[in-house]
Amino acid sequence: MRDLERSSVEILISPCRLGIMNKLAKADKAMSENEIAGLLRVQPVSMARHLQKLISAQVIRPQGDRYVLTEHGRRVYKTMQNIAEAKAAT
Repeated sequence: MRDLERSSVEILISPCRLGIMNKLAKADKAMSENEIAGLLRVQPVSMARHLQKLISAQVIRPQGDRYVLTEHGRRVYKTMQNIAEAKAAT
């Protein structure tokens, strides 16, 4: 596994970070930190830390004062969805 992929998987172990990716993927638009925090009921200080970790893993990127999934983030998200679906089917 490449370092970037390994880093991305390790970052996504957090339910909150998975939730952030889920909201961004389903919204299919840029979302602000406050929008995401409100949907996930996460304190702003915590949200900022989680967003920074996702940016470091290159799965999201800032777009002005909002955030979007990167292409890498979309691939990682799809892989995580496939794993969850396979696990649910067993």
